[in-house]
Amino acid sequence: MNKEMTLHEAIVTVIKDARRPLTFEEIAEAINQAKLYSKRDGNSAPAKQIRTRIAKYNSYFEVTTINGVKYVNSK
Repeated sequence: MNKEMTLHEAIVTVIKDARRPLTFEEIAEAINQAKLYSKRDGNSAPAKQIRTRIAKYNSYFEVTTINGVKYVNSK
């Protein structure tokens, strides 16, 4: 596990590796499977936390809605 990576850095890494926009759930699953980030308590980051972080770091991400599903891409 890379303890130096922040959550928004892990999000960017996952999206760039996927080479396509991803949903919040897909991002959370990829981060947790690759063990790129864990919360201070050791638990995985849920999709809700991914959504919150993306909103906070909106200069890093572009969120689009297609057929009612939100997809995230890195800028």
